[in-house]
Amino acid sequence: MTKKRLGLLASMRLLVFLVLVTAVYLLWGSAWLWGMVPFGIALFLWLVTRYTNLKSEKGYLERLIKINETELSVLDRKFHHLPDGKEFLKQDHPYAQDLDLFGRGSFYQYLNRTALDQGSGVLSELLLDDGPKSIQQKQEAIKELAKLPEWRQRFWALAGGTRPEVSHQVVSKWLKEHRSIVPTWAKYVAPGFALGSIAWIIAFAMGVIPEALVLFWYVLGIFIVGRYAKPIMAFSSKISQVQDTIDQYQKLISELEDTEFQSELLRNLKQRLTVDGEKTSHVLKTFRQSLAMLDQQHNLLVLMFGQGLFLYSLYFAYRVESWVVRYGDQVEGWFEAIAYFDAYNCLGNYAFNHLDHSFPELCDDKKALSAKEVGHPLIDPAKNVLNDFSIDKGHFFFFFLANMAGKSTFLLSVGLPIVMSNIVL
Repeated sequence: MTKKRLGLLASMRLLVFLVLVTAVYLLWGSAWLWGMVPFGIALFLWLVTRYTNLKSEKGYLERLIKINETELSVLDRKFHHLPDGKEFLKQDHPYAQDLDLFGRGSFYQYLNRTALDQGSGVLSELLLDDGPKSIQQKQEAIKELAKLPEWRQRFWALAGGTRPEVSHQVVSKWLKEHRSIVPTWAKYVAPGFALGSIAWIIAFAMGVIPEALVLFWYVLGIFIVGRYAKPIMAFSSKISQVQDTIDQYQKLISELEDTEFQSELLRNLKQRLTVDGEKTSHVLKTFRQSLAMLDQQHNLLVLMFGQGLFLYSLYFAYRVESWVVRYGDQVEGWFEAIAYFDAYNCLGNYAFNHLDHSFPELCDDKKALSAKEVGHPLIDPAKNVLNDFSIDKGHFFFFFLANMAGKSTFLLSVGLPIVMSNIVL
């Protein structure tokens, strides 16, 4: 059904375009042409928007199905197709290599569901952190996320909607360091010129002014835009690479803003996504819309009519730059907050999939570690051999076994739960 609707919209879009081109050719010089063009452009842009939204919805549902298929396969211990995080392995880390935290068949690979590159990095940092911190706050956050499976999956499905060409680091750096190229007078001149164009067209259609005057006005607009065409083209080429990243994060922030969290840690993360009392999703949506409109400057209809009559490129380049000047230095903080949500969703997902596991608690002053029925977290529960283990502070534990007798398995059965305790699993 969705494929048929997409095909219909694509055909209608092509038909409107062909009708407009034909009308321009056949009715050139006629007053009817100037009335048809604005209506045709508006209809064409509406069809483009409808097609884009429907295509996005189709992709979202497909990703949601894929997410659930992944969870089913992981429950069957088939997770080796997931990202293994080997790029995060630090050779000098005190336990990462001994406990096989990263690489094929690692705990990271079993745990990881992050949809963002930055979220993958945050998850690795949590695993490499060698001490329990803010245990109570983290437990509350993980328990809350564990109870929100549909929300977590929606977050990942939205995040997977785009695969940005440019990393978040590059985007943040560029937005902070960009220098303006569009004159400030464009804020007033471009809208004023557009109103003037509409007035001239109406006057021409009523027979008040000659066609030559409208053509002069059109050429004047082309000249104004052409004067700034080269820097705007370079700016547009660079900023278009940012669009996918902004689009991805805007959707995620909007989803977070519509969700009320109870745990302190999640509320604090969400609080970082506000800008002077204004929703960050609205701020990013404005930017995304301006980027999309600027990207349309290469559209044939915009080239034929938008530039000369409405100073199209100049106006939308100014809107984009104004946003960058005002918010560019805050984007990095927004990206970081989203990445933490992405990583903590993985922890909530693990807790949801292992409801029989208990959350860690701090031991008394004498105990270094005390565990009941502890086992290797990656072994099938039906085959896992569970043991109790306890050791006091200042003590050492030595064990001697023959080759292939289970030393590595025992080490991981004790070591991995310690790492899991540090991240409050």
